[in-house]
Amino acid sequence: MKKSLLAVAFLLLIIAALPMVGNIYLQNQLKNILKQSKNYGLELQKQQTNSSYLITQHHYTFVVKDGKKLLEKLVSTQDITDATLLKNTLIGVDIRYNNLLFARVLKADFYPLALNPELMQSLEKKDKSFAVKIKEFFANKGMLYHLEYNLLNDKFKGSIKDILQEYELKDKMKVSFVLQRAEFKGKGSVLGVKELQNSVKKARILLQQKDISFAMVVEKLHSSNDFVSWSNYTSKLSCKHLRFDIQERMKEHLIVDIKDLKSDADVKEKNKKVILSGATSLKQLLFDSKDINISLQKVDSKVVLYDVDLQSYEQFATLVTHNAQLSKVMQKKLEKNLEEMFAKGLQISIKKLGFQELVLDGKNLNSLNLFADIKIKPDTTLSNKLQTAPLSAVQNIALQSTIELSEALYKLLTSSIPNANAINNYAKMENGKVVFDVKFDNTQLMINNKVLQ
Repeated sequence: MKKSLLAVAFLLLIIAALPMVGNIYLQNQLKNILKQSKNYGLELQKQQTNSSYLITQHHYTFVVKDGKKLLEKLVSTQDITDATLLKNTLIGVDIRYNNLLFARVLKADFYPLALNPELMQSLEKKDKSFAVKIKEFFANKGMLYHLEYNLLNDKFKGSIKDILQEYELKDKMKVSFVLQRAEFKGKGSVLGVKELQNSVKKARILLQQKDISFAMVVEKLHSSNDFVSWSNYTSKLSCKHLRFDIQERMKEHLIVDIKDLKSDADVKEKNKKVILSGATSLKQLLFDSKDINISLQKVDSKVVLYDVDLQSYEQFATLVTHNAQLSKVMQKKLEKNLEEMFAKGLQISIKKLGFQELVLDGKNLNSLNLFADIKIKPDTTLSNKLQTAPLSAVQNIALQSTIELSEALYKLLTSSIPNANAINNYAKMENGKVVFDVKFDNTQLMINNKVLQ
C-alpha cells in the first residue's frame, strides 16, 4: 500500500513539475532568440515578466541601434545605403505561452512604439497636430503583428492588425490608409523562414489635395513561397484587382488597372543543372491617360530556362539578392558571372507570350502571340570573344521563333515604318493571321524560309 501511495505521489509530483520544466525550456528558447537580436541591430532596453503556475508573459522593448543592419537582415540584402531614419525607433514585443511542456506554442505581438526622435521633431515643426496623431497611433499599438509559433514543428501563423486611418494635414491634404485582413502562415525557424503564405483582403492608400489626388488599391492579394535553396524553390502570387489612379486638376490623369493577375516561378536542380520557369497571366490590363487608352485582354506568358549551370546560377542569385544597388565592383562581378554562365551554354523556351485582344483608343486590334526556342551553345572562348570581337559571339546563338498577329495590328505596326513593303515580302497569311517563322543559325537569318537580304 505504501509503495502504491509513493508511486501515486511521485506521479503527481511529475505532473505538478511539468509547467516548471516547460517554463525552463521556453525560457532557454527565448534567451537564444534574444542573443541573436544584436545581430539584427537591436538592443534590449526594457524587460518585464509576469508568471503564474500555467501562464508566463514577457514584455520587451527594443531600440534600433543599427537600422542598416536590421534592414539588411529583414530584406536579405547587403547593400542598404541609408537607414538613419530607423535609428532609435522603439519596438515593443509581448510574448505569452503556456508553461506545460507539451504546449510549446509562443504567442507574440510585435509593434513599433515610437519613431525616430529626429523624424518626429521635424514632423512637429511642420505639422504639430499630425505629429500628435502619429504618436498616438503607435503608442496605441496601431501597427501590430500577431504571431503564433509552434516550437514542436516550426510552424507559425499570424496577422497584421486592421488599419483604418484618415488624417487632414495642415496644408489641407487628406491622407487615408486602409489595411484589411492581412494574414500569414508558414514554416521555419523564427529567424529563418522556409515556407510562407500571405494574404490581404484589401489595402488602399489615398492622398488628396484640392483637385490633385493619388490612389492605389490592392484587393484579394495572395502569395506563397516554398524556399529550400536558390536552386530549389517555388513562388506564386495572385491579385484580384490592382489599380493606380493619378488625377491632376481634372486635365491630366493616369489610370493603370489590372484584374485577375496570376504569377508563379519555379526553380529545380538536376544533375548540376538548373531549370527555371515563370508564368504570368491577367484577365485585363487597362492603361488610360489624356493622350492614349490601351486595353489588353487575357494576357499570358510562360518562359522556361533549361541547362543553366548550377554554380554560375547560385553565384548570380547571391550577387543580385544581396546587393540592392550594384557598385562598379559588383557590376564587374555580375558581368563575369553572366559570361561564365553563357559560356557553359543554356536554352530559353518562350512557351507563350501574347494577348487575345488589344483595344487602342476604342479600336479593336485583336491578338498577338509569340513562341520561341533559343539555344546558346557552350563556348569556352566566349570571354575572349567578347573582349576582342563581340559580334563573333553571335554565332553561338541558334533561334527558332513564330510570331502570329492579327492583320489589323500588323497594319498599324507597319504603317509608320519606312520601306514597309520590304517587311511585307517576308510575311505570310495563315488562318486570317499574319505569321513570321523566324530561324537564326550560324549567323544566317531566315524568315518564312527566305534568307534575309
